[in-house]
Amino acid sequence: MSAYDPFVRGPFPVGVRTAQVEHGARRLPVEVWYPATDEYAGLDCVQIQLAPEEVTFVATDRYRLAVRTVRPVEFGGTAARVLVRADELAAVSRWAAAGDAVRVEVNGGLVLVRGDESRSLTAVEAEYPAYEQILDGLTPPVCRVVVDRAALLAALAGRDVVTVDLDQESLRIGDEVKLEAIGSGAVRVGFTASLLAAALETSVGPDVLLEICEPARPVVVRSADHRTFTTPVMPVRLHGRTGRTTAGWQVPPSRSSVTRRCSSRSDGPRRGSARTSPPWC
Repeated sequence: MSAYDPFVRGPFPVGVRTAQVEHGARRLPVEVWYPATDEYAGLDCVQIQLAPEEVTFVATDRYRLAVRTVRPVEFGGTAARVLVRADELAAVSRWAAAGDAVRVEVNGGLVLVRGDESRSLTAVEAEYPAYEQILDGLTPPVCRVVVDRAALLAALAGRDVVTVDLDQESLRIGDEVKLEAIGSGAVRVGFTASLLAAALETSVGPDVLLEICEPARPVVVRSADHRTFTTPVMPVRLHGRTGRTTAGWQVPPSRSSVTRRCSSRSDGPRRGSARTSPPWC
């Protein structure tokens, strides 16, 4: 087998976008690489669903999924769904968070209004996974455990595939790691450490809630203090092979005009929340 050469052109086309992310007084260029074929069109996007009861942000790359809901302060118009580029949304996230409230207007494109300033984002026409069917298809959990998020994240560092034993009082990874936990039920489940770590990194708050229905079905990772943030993570079979399955993609309903206002202090997906793993690809 020949040595890997990063400068040799590979067999799959990719697209690259550069986002300017503000960090204090600095502007940092961040490159986002994504598959550039029609089969994956829209997967470099965040879907924003606007409704009177809640606003939902959804991101996926076929292998990972993240969902966050927030309540609007006020709403006018009709419900709608719109796709925007993830890098464009990330580039304006700090600007939006600097205000007490941000108004979102959808009419062909998407416009964020904060006071006398505004930012425009391009709407993308593409198919997007019917993520609601994935979440609705999950059976009730047989094990629910709350554990320290930072401690679990640190325990995953440098690992490949991990075997996790959960019960009402602890979370154990092999014989080396034992973390205090509070919950119900008991189960053994395997994870690709990097996928579980990505879900933990994008969660909110000091504690994380793990909900396991069975070892071969997606494990739901929630922020224990912010239940509106949900990330399903597909486990792996403990005998080496992953438990990934496939499902169809569906087109979201057509977009329509809508204007709404919501608080920007806790709104929107955090950078990197577009990542998790799949029985939905």
